[in-house]
Amino acid sequence: GAVLTAVDQTPIGIALALREAATGSDIQGNGVSRPLAGVRLLLSRLPGSRFGGGPLASAVNKLDDIGDGGRALAKGHAFAKTPIRRIAGTRGLQHSFDSHAAEWFARHGGTPSLDKWQKLIETASRSSKVVDWSTGADKTIGHLARVDGNKWFFVQFFKEGPRAGEVATAFIPNKDQVRAILDLLGK
Repeated sequence: GAVLTAVDQTPIGIALALREAATGSDIQGNGVSRPLAGVRLLLSRLPGSRFGGGPLASAVNKLDDIGDGGRALAKGHAFAKTPIRRIAGTRGLQHSFDSHAAEWFARHGGTPSLDKWQKLIETASRSSKVVDWSTGADKTIGHLARVDGNKWFFVQFFKEGPRAGEVATAFIPNKDQVRAILDLLGK
């Protein structure tokens, strides 16, 4: 297809093309007929890339090895349907820092800083424990993570609307929230 052969070679162009190829949906949510195999084809056509080599190809090769996230991506789960995630400089980053960071740092030590909070959110957003969730009336994609071995942390990204893909909030989930999320994950 045209997207696979004429990819914008910037990082965002590559990310958007990968999302389209992996999810079967373009950035506007229109259905396209590009199965996950399209990701491998795209990677093989990137300059300086040889399928099976380089960080992008390596990531695709490991899709089956990343647990729930890999299976979810292959099945078209919410994980795959979330737009590119934006964290830095967002209202959600500032909101979550103002509302929830003090609790995290009080429980787990350290001096609160927006940079540390952003890194925590970035770490948690890589979790393969991904569920459809909500904050208020907004649909979100939530990532439940264990940070530093055993500390639960939950980060949500807007699923729809003008802020789709942007961090909505992040916080320490309570026991009932953790239980509900794990139930959704079948764990």
